[in-house]
Amino acid sequence: MSRMKWDKVDRLDWVLISIYWLFALPFYIYSYYGYELTFSEGGIDLMVNLIVDTCNVFFITHFLFPNFFLTRRYLTFMWLLLFSFLITAIFYHYAESLYFDNRFEHPTLWRIFNRVLDQAQLIGFITTTLIGKKLFESQRQILQLEKEKKENELQMLRSQIDPHFLFNSLNILDVLMVKNTEQARSFLKHLSALYRYLLRHKDEDVVLLSDELEFTNSYIYLLKQRFGNAFIFEYQNTLDDETAYFIPPGAIQTLIENAIKHNEGNVKDPIKIGIKIDGDKIEICNTIRSKPQKPEGTRTGLRNLEARYRLLTDRPVQVIQNSRFEVKLPLIKAVE
Repeated sequence: MSRMKWDKVDRLDWVLISIYWLFALPFYIYSYYGYELTFSEGGIDLMVNLIVDTCNVFFITHFLFPNFFLTRRYLTFMWLLLFSFLITAIFYHYAESLYFDNRFEHPTLWRIFNRVLDQAQLIGFITTTLIGKKLFESQRQILQLEKEKKENELQMLRSQIDPHFLFNSLNILDVLMVKNTEQARSFLKHLSALYRYLLRHKDEDVVLLSDELEFTNSYIYLLKQRFGNAFIFEYQNTLDDETAYFIPPGAIQTLIENAIKHNEGNVKDPIKIGIKIDGDKIEICNTIRSKPQKPEGTRTGLRNLEARYRLLTDRPVQVIQNSRFEVKLPLIKAVE
């Protein structure tokens, strides 16, 4: 089950509810107060109603609706909606009894029922309006994310099935076949595993962490054959079960590729690339030694990866840059 969240109240929400109260309050005052209360009595009671009803509207539209209705728990949403009206009705009853009569007056079932109906009528329109606004924004966000997803899939395929990478790998294989046939067979095995993995999972949103790590090992093996000890890989894993988590396919490879693409390593002073799996995240960090001429498409792969994560979870990708460049990727649990 995903964690409960409270959606942010934006400026348009405040504008809409302010406009609503501006037009609704005169009818509200006439219907509920008439000429029975003094200006001070009616003003205080009106202010309390305004604050409580506004809070209730935001509670329904920014907490109940996203956490229960949008997650298809419709029955729970209806029960909690009725419960919020009931609590508000009981509060109004006792508050007005104390304020106007200076005594507790226990409510009757009929009076509470009428209060609930009044509450539903009073805030029903603005609540429906704000929910409609949220639905429109959700659909617009889904369309935007779907567009980004398609663009990211194309970009991911372009970066992962890189013709230059394949060309360099085939050149290395050609040399190894002459010098060391056993090593050439091992190289070909890892190269085949790498492209087989990419083709098998290219349409999937997430893969098992254990599968991604096997793919990463093949990728690192090919890089070592190409660059030697110019890049040193340090690996640390504290997880007991790698099959309990998922990760977008090629996520680790994207960050390793970025580290190699944007940094200049050599055997005497290698670039260190660390891969650490701890708790519910994986950290990939590298020392920084930027190339004199920055390659094209700086951080494009990282931006694509961040967009892919926005489709999958509300936990963001964290990027930290000081003396090292570090990226923390959330691991997605099987039940998330």
